[in-house]
Amino acid sequence: MMSQPMNIDAGDAAFQAEVTAVKGWWSSSRWRHMKKLFTAEQIEIVEKRFEGKITSYTYRMFTSVSGTLDTVYLTRWQCLSTASSDCYMTRWRLFMAELFHDCKQRKNRFSKPKSQWPAIQIDYLRPIIADADTGHGGLIVIMKVTKFFVEALNY
Repeated sequence: MMSQPMNIDAGDAAFQAEVTAVKGWWSSSRWRHMKKLFTAEQIEIVEKRFEGKITSYTYRMFTSVSGTLDTVYLTRWQCLSTASSDCYMTRWRLFMAELFHDCKQRKNRFSKPKSQWPAIQIDYLRPIIADADTGHGGLIVIMKVTKFFVEALNY
């Protein structure tokens, strides 16, 4: 069975109405001092995933980068782990690995004609979800995990 053709104008108008609603919500006095890391458009695109109950396919930190998965899951033990070997995959190498694949793709894209660029486009800069739950609590452990998460932002 073929699906009905999508009405692009109606879809765009509905999206703009939802973005306007988010901007109106953010303009209230409650949110005036809040720093917003994402635009209203970016928030609305992500919220659609929750309405349709669409799952997010993820991979753990030590799994190789794949263009078919859309998030990176970083567990607590991966943030706290240390090793004596230089070839060990440490937490601060994760973002650098994403950048490497993105730059490699960019170089490949610029070596092709512009008409082929859309077919080459894969977003390797996936959101990194860090799970800070230690499972056993304790103030010192929580503070240590928090410190490692903050330090991970500096790389």
